[in-house]
Amino acid sequence: MRFIIVRPEVQAFGQAMEQVLAENDSKGGWMDETDQYLLERLKDEVKELEQALERPRDHAAIMKEAVDVANFAMMVFDRHREFERFDHLKEVASSRNSMPKSV
Repeated sequence: MRFIIVRPEVQAFGQAMEQVLAENDSKGGWMDETDQYLLERLKDEVKELEQALERPRDHAAIMKEAVDVANFAMMVFDRHREFERFDHLKEVASSRNSMPKSV
């Protein structure tokens, strides 16, 4: 893996995302949610972002809604990252089980 320098804009956005996630820790995680549920929540947040953008001087509301959109997209990403990791581990285990035993 190559070293990546995180842009200040990405770092600030990520910190804002983490702050909102931390504020909602009491709600539990997202791994047990379905993709459909997360997608519906993402769509709801996009609508809220659209509404906030109708008030162009309400920067705080616009930024909050942008973070909410990003967090739900991240949740979908994270669930599938975990599923991919699990599938890979199953493939590795399966290939080890199918290898001929040495005598």
